Amino acid sequence: AFLDVFSPMGLGLSWEAYEEGYIGFDDRGAFRERFAQAGLAVDAQRIESLCEQKCAAYLGRLLAAPPDPFPGFYDLLDQVSALGPVAINTSAVRADIDPLLNQWGVGDRFSVITTADDVSLGKPDPAGYRLTVDRLRECFPERLFREERVLVLEDTPAGIQAALGAGLRVMGIGQSLPMEALHAAHG
Repeated sequence: AFLDVFSPMGLGLSWEAYEEGYIGFDDRGAFRERFAQAGLAVDAQRIESLCEQKCAAYLGRLLAAPPDPFPGFYDLLDQVSALGPVAINTSAVRADIDPLLNQWGVGDRFSVITTADDVSLGKPDPAGYRLTVDRLRECFPERLFREERVLVLEDTPAGIQAALGAGLRVMGIGQSLPMEALHAAHG
């Protein structure tokens, strides 16, 4: 979907470059980074317009060929749900993830969903994870959500950096990238 927006501007991006430098960023962060790397200025209004275009391209692709969750997803969700409340903190906007959660029939399995719509800075900034923990505390005041006891499952280096920056424990999931890339981010 990013390519659908970048290519007409002459800012094509290979999958390898996306994996290496952009995966895990929210849309705003990815657009800012791509323009900066190209040596081009871009204002906030243009970024928002590009984000809307990317969202439309993504939803068009999603509706044309809905993906299945990764193998073991439902079992993993069952296992972690048995341990306590489960939340989502994603770099995607809410409009990008709701169709997937609905298609997979799991939207009601998450106590909290924090998206790029909820924070001004996306991953690798820890703001999204901090907000997610705060929301869990609000939903479950009887539980003592201490950061060091929250386990995050992450599939990108930017996400790992964000979770660690929020003081959370992290387990890498080799879903989007090879585990070696996640180990490097974890330190």
